Amino acid sequence: MPGAPAPRPNIRAEAVYAAGLPAVIFSVHVDVVPPANHPEPWSGRFDGTRVHGRGSADTKCNIVMLLEAMHAMQELGITPRANVLLDLVTDEEAGGNGALSALLHGVEAQEAVVLEPTSLRVYHGHRGCVGFEVVATSSAGHMGTAQGTSPIDDCLGVVQRLRELEARWLVEARDVPGFSDLERPLQLNLSGIHADAWHGSTPTECKLRASLGFLPSKSREEAQAEIAAAVLGASDADRLDLRWVGIRNEAFIGDANAGAATRLRRAAYEVGGIESQPQAWCVSCDARHYARLAGAETVVFGSGDLEQAHTDSESVEVDQVVLGAAVLVYYLSDMRSI
Repeated sequence: MPGAPAPRPNIRAEAVYAAGLPAVIFSVHVDVVPPANHPEPWSGRFDGTRVHGRGSADTKCNIVMLLEAMHAMQELGITPRANVLLDLVTDEEAGGNGALSALLHGVEAQEAVVLEPTSLRVYHGHRGCVGFEVVATSSAGHMGTAQGTSPIDDCLGVVQRLRELEARWLVEARDVPGFSDLERPLQLNLSGIHADAWHGSTPTECKLRASLGFLPSKSREEAQAEIAAAVLGASDADRLDLRWVGIRNEAFIGDANAGAATRLRRAAYEVGGIESQPQAWCVSCDARHYARLAGAETVVFGSGDLEQAHTDSESVEVDQVVLGAAVLVYYLSDMRSI
């Protein structure tokens, strides 16, 4: 159709070593967030220790990590303990429709490893997240005669109520398995606020965009209901419009003692001395889809540091990518019982 966006296909690759072997599927998203103010977003510059550019840490490095692991096993004559599948998916940053589409085409795998920038730590779950927009409206007026509250003040009041909701959810998080030991397992993110008027006039509209994480103790619908109550539960509700925009990701928690999580934690420790406590990740990703739709033991793991993701100086340490490849070789070739 004229004007339609270009297609963004997924890719699925398979390495079948023997019929009857179990299967491990790896999933990596190929989309990235906008470059923002990154000075060299598409350079891929290597400075001797790090590769720079948008998506270097989140999460193109993990495509390289997995392919290097597979290449090393081939060169060393190591036969994996399982057949290996790879999903290269789109749209993770915007909500996960790429992984959803890939899984709706069918997959049979006993283990799933969703590759994300976890600094080579292993997580068996992740928080959820919902995005929304609040629009406050009022009549324009002269600053000298304006009555009541500006729409900007209304949005600032919404922010305060959302901060209070975030604080309550953080208290509740102390009782949620997998998240109780994390310092900040969920977050309120304010991604935009906009209003515009002549300096001597009050604006007619102010828009606030935000997203808020939530834990597996709530469904997405329950989280949205509490957000709506916080946003619209004050005297200014008649001037506010709440719209659900952006991501709507469910939270997910798996079994910390399942074979996939235990095997990969052991591999990271044996190869790199990296200890991973049985915890969930304080970030949302595609792992929920593989756990629910594929029924696989699902973990989140990868090279790259979350502190680098989405930043104006995003980069990844090459040595960490190489170490991660070695961890995956151990993980895929380890035949000892758990």
